[in-house]
Amino acid sequence: MQHYPFITSVYHRIVGTTAAFIIWAMLSCLLALYSNIGWTIALCDSFVYVALLSGCSLVLWFAINAIQSLYMHVALAFIIQLVCVSGSLIVWLFFRQNINIDFLHTLPLRIVFGIAVWIIMQQWYQRFSTDEEKEPLDVAESYASAQEKEVLDRITVKDGSRIHLIHVEELLYIQACGDYVTLVTEKGQFIEDQTMKYLEAHLPENMFVRIHRSCIVNTEQITRVELFGKENYQVKLKNGACLKVSLTGYKNLKMHLSL
Repeated sequence: MQHYPFITSVYHRIVGTTAAFIIWAMLSCLLALYSNIGWTIALCDSFVYVALLSGCSLVLWFAINAIQSLYMHVALAFIIQLVCVSGSLIVWLFFRQNINIDFLHTLPLRIVFGIAVWIIMQQWYQRFSTDEEKEPLDVAESYASAQEKEVLDRITVKDGSRIHLIHVEELLYIQACGDYVTLVTEKGQFIEDQTMKYLEAHLPENMFVRIHRSCIVNTEQITRVELFGKENYQVKLKNGACLKVSLTGYKNLKMHLSL
C-alpha cells in the first residue's frame, strides 16, 4: 500500500496546506456574497467545512486504493459532503443564525463547491498513486533500456597480470564454454567470464549474429554458407574455420545477410 503523501513528503504538506487555505478563502467569499451572513460567520463556517473536508481526504486516499466500484466512490463523496455540511450547521447553530432560510439557501453552493473540490482531490490522489507505483518500474526499465542500448566496441580480458583489449572488429567468433566464453581472434583465443546472452545483446547487430546456442560469429569473416548433411548448414570463415549452424541460427543468418 502506498504511503499517504502528506505524511511522507514536506513538499506535499506545503502544497496541501496552501490549497486548503485557498479553498477556505474562496468558500468564505462565496458564502459572504451568496448569503446574508457576515464575514465572521462565513470565515468560521468555511474553516470548519474545509477542516472536515481535509480530514476526510485521508479516507479518500485509502478508498482509492481499496474501492474499485464507481458507485461506492459516488456514495462516499455524498457521505463526506453530509459530514462537512453538518459541521457548518453546528457553526450556524452556535451563532444562532436562521437555519430554515439562510442555511438552506447555501446548500446548493456548499454541495457543488464541495464535490468539485472532492473530485480535484480524487484526481490528484489517483495520479500520485499511479506515479508512485510506476516509479520503481520506470527506473528499472530505464536502467534495462540503457543496458540494452549499450554497444560494445571492445572487450577487456584479464589474463593473470595482463589485460587484453580486444576490439570487436578483431573477433572471428565467440564460442560458449560452460560458464565462460572463448573469444577467438587471429591473434589467439581468450577466456572471458561473460554470458552468450549478454554478448549477443551488446555486440553490434550489424556485425554479429548468433548462429547456434553456443556460437556467435562475425559476419564479416564469413566466406560462404554451405549445406552440411541433410538440412544442416555450416559457415566457413576466412581463416578456414567451419562452424555449425542450427536451424534457428540459419534463419537469423539469412535475415542478417538478406539471403
